[in-house]
Amino acid sequence: NDWLAAFCKAAPRNLFGVPCVAAYDIDAAEAGMRRGHDMGLIGVMVWQVPDPQLPFTSTHYDRLWAAAAEAGAPVHMHILTGHSYARRLSKITGYERIRGSVNTKQNDTINALFDLIFSGVFDRHRKLRVVLAESECGWLPFILQQWDYYFDRFRTKESMGIERKPSDIFNEHVYCTWLEDYSGTRQFSWWGQDNLMWSNDYSHPNSTFPYSRENILHHIGNLPKDVQNKLIRDNAIRLYGLASRLEEN
Repeated sequence: NDWLAAFCKAAPRNLFGVPCVAAYDIDAAEAGMRRGHDMGLIGVMVWQVPDPQLPFTSTHYDRLWAAAAEAGAPVHMHILTGHSYARRLSKITGYERIRGSVNTKQNDTINALFDLIFSGVFDRHRKLRVVLAESECGWLPFILQQWDYYFDRFRTKESMGIERKPSDIFNEHVYCTWLEDYSGTRQFSWWGQDNLMWSNDYSHPNSTFPYSRENILHHIGNLPKDVQNKLIRDNAIRLYGLASRLEEN
């Protein structure tokens, strides 16, 4: 976090870093978030796949969720973080690499989102915002539709842990980034315009750099200009409260 804060100071109008915190000790995690903010960083990042003894369905994280909500700090969950298959990447070969990169990785994201929504995290912390980082987006409308369906189907028989539809909770509280998801971006004409944000993954091998502009046009060049602006700029400015900081710099 110290390195990141120093790096961002080189271009304060363009670079806004997110501090990473370890979530075993939640008091230390909250302190780490606040320390990052004091250095000019924004938001906070925790593991996406928790230690099995500390699931997102527990109240272990509530102090951090409350502090992040109060500070207007979006909580980030990045793919391949925590107790995920990423710990075994060096040993995975052949077609199992594809199983991990698609099936397992997406399942990790779906389960993290499911636990947050259905354990009532967003009902307890109404100002909390969560970002699913580098998780793509084409899967989301289908998953949310299915959760809504079964929520409505079973809620008359037993408690589902929440009172609002999962999709309504998502729309109010959750953001997601897209990088290379042509099937997902086809849906932006009717879904996701206020919750999705473009990313380029620089400087990893998956990065769209140095063809990011071409990539954006390929994915959303068919959409109205105001919608394009939301997806590549305005949603991020609104989520992170960057308008005043951009004016200052």
